[in-house]
Amino acid sequence: MRRPKNTIMLTLLLAAACLTFTSCLGGDDDDSKLTQEKLNEAMAVISGSYRSTVYFEDGKGVDSLENVTLGVSNEGLFVDNFPLAAFATSVQGNDSVQAGLRRGGNIHLNAGMAFYDLESDYYFTLSPATTTAKIYYGGTEHELQFTFSNDVLGSAGVYNKEKKNLELMFGIQRILLDNRMDLLSGKAIIQIKSKNKFS
Repeated sequence: MRRPKNTIMLTLLLAAACLTFTSCLGGDDDDSKLTQEKLNEAMAVISGSYRSTVYFEDGKGVDSLENVTLGVSNEGLFVDNFPLAAFATSVQGNDSVQAGLRRGGNIHLNAGMAFYDLESDYYFTLSPATTTAKIYYGGTEHELQFTFSNDVLGSAGVYNKEKKNLELMFGIQRILLDNRMDLLSGKAIIQIKSKNKFS
């Protein structure tokens, strides 16, 4: 298993940024921090596609899955080839669903972005869209619906201007099986860190 670098740093940076969240959105200095010109500049800098790695808890430590494509455009953020296997540890106690997720392939995730601090690095919250996927177990097809947190301590990210990389946290709020049973076991966070920008 590989432990992601700077994962703790990301958490601390986001927590620290949260302390300034109110002042960034209100007060007399709004214009100096979140002008449209600065928002456009930030979006132009981070827009593009990145090769990335997904990190998730496996119950004993942090595991990872590579070769995920992360992209940012004026429409928001997307993750291509997001591995369903990353959700498996979030449904502990249900071996059949876990096995189905690990065999389930990949899905596409979309998320809106809202910047709230542009002074040092670029901090933003994420609003991931609810996503569905099909898995198979017991000889039957089942539908899973994934709902994510939409706040700074749940789903958020930062672009490091010096390293030119993105780090994201997706907080999972609910995993609904066949539109009736919530399978989420405790608080679950999936992290993504970009490796290099290729377009």
